[in-house]
Amino acid sequence: MPLCGISDRKLATQLYSAFIAPSTYAHSTALIGNKIYFFGGLHLTEVDAYAYNYVYYLDVSGNFDTSSPPWTDLTSTAAIPYGSSWATASVGGVDNTQVFLFGGATRDPVTNTDTFLGMTYMFDSKSSSWKKPTLSGTEPSRRREMHAVHDNNGKIYLFGGATNNLTGSPTPIWFNDMVIIDTIAMSYSTGSIANVPFPRIDYSVEILPNGLILYIGGREATTNTTSEVVALSNITTYDTKSSVWGSVVASGGSTLESRYQHSSVLSPDGLIICYGGTNANNVAVTPQLIVLNTTSSPFSWSAPTVSGKYPPTLVLHSAHLVNDFMIIAFGNITNPTGPPLSTSSALYVLDTKSYTWTTSFSTNSTSTSGSPSATSTSKPTSTNTASSSSSISTVTLIGIVAGAGVGGVLLCAVIGFLLIRRRKNNEYDHPDGVLQIPSSSARADELQPNYANNMRADEFQPNYAHNMRADEFQPNYLNNAQTRQPPIPDEFQPNYMNQQSQHYAPR
Repeated sequence: MPLCGISDRKLATQLYSAFIAPSTYAHSTALIGNKIYFFGGLHLTEVDAYAYNYVYYLDVSGNFDTSSPPWTDLTSTAAIPYGSSWATASVGGVDNTQVFLFGGATRDPVTNTDTFLGMTYMFDSKSSSWKKPTLSGTEPSRRREMHAVHDNNGKIYLFGGATNNLTGSPTPIWFNDMVIIDTIAMSYSTGSIANVPFPRIDYSVEILPNGLILYIGGREATTNTTSEVVALSNITTYDTKSSVWGSVVASGGSTLESRYQHSSVLSPDGLIICYGGTNANNVAVTPQLIVLNTTSSPFSWSAPTVSGKYPPTLVLHSAHLVNDFMIIAFGNITNPTGPPLSTSSALYVLDTKSYTWTTSFSTNSTSTSGSPSATSTSKPTSTNTASSSSSISTVTLIGIVAGAGVGGVLLCAVIGFLLIRRRKNNEYDHPDGVLQIPSSSARADELQPNYANNMRADEFQPNYAHNMRADEFQPNYLNNAQTRQPPIPDEFQPNYMNQQSQHYAPR
């Protein structure tokens, strides 16, 4: 019998849609079965940034419209032990039901201070619980802005990243080591340093069925005082079977704009579909959607004709391929002529078979991106002399799924829960609730582009008007920078560690 004149179905719909996904960017995601899990991320107000400890998932087992996604919030019982941003996540364990959350900026949700509990935390999707795993080997240095892939043998591969005072380092450092986490043996190790690439951040990465990892775009430190956005024609590779670094020159890349802070997915037919990103001047790239064919020899880039209503231009978003649909979530909405305008809370869906943007997700297709497919015997040609220098070594985010039962006790419990949830959400939005990034004094005007006073502070973007910035998040670049440009000293760029000796390289 309906409760209080509300049908069971209507009540269930109201409960299910009670959670509204936050606007966020620099979050972490992982696909397990028919659920895309979102961890943390950053939320911006006009002057501050807050790191979420949220955990929630998108149910992709059924059809849905992007106006009402099937969210389930786990934060009340399974929040991350800290506010997390700029981290990376990958599935692992014997049955790939665990998520390993690695690195990033970590903040105490109460004191707003840096809190370091360990480089790796593990989320069990079966019990919706967290633990700090015990991993043998040497724990890697703290870092952010790196991305992970995993193979069929339970190993997670993470390359590069960078650290500064936000991640506990008084001196900015970029890394170019390969961190390997064996989620079966529960150990840390490192990959080969022979022909290791330049230190790199904010790239996208995919692993082919044959175990070859491809690094696309990103920003790399080429010397102690210069960095550049990596050309799309230069694909850095790492063979997980032979532990050999290499490179592939992809055709068509020279005609496309180099980018970083973009996303990518790998289709079953060997296409890597990239979306979004920014160029060296922190301006939205054109075109936003590009495709790398890894089955051709050499690899080849193209910009397909796309129909439907385009999403906004994005950076620092996430993407997964499910049933031939590329599901893009959140991110910073960029500007064709300047820095990001706002942060998104939306989902965007691309039908990768027809290259059509749609508002509907369907289960009538078969592909799922998140775990590598069966190993293939074919392998693209790769040279072992990557465009790198081994002499520069370590230089780098309620749908409450509730059955609508009957009886007054259940209704009261539900109402009480929603009230508590609302109060908690309000607490999360408060500057004292999770994280407030302190702003600091402005830099020299001649080194910074001037933006309107109503621009918001943005993590890892050029500085904005006077008190609307958080310096510890900002690697500043010159106003008139080209693809290659010298970073501002003492702000995320100057010193790089030597991997072998663990000393700073000479300036």
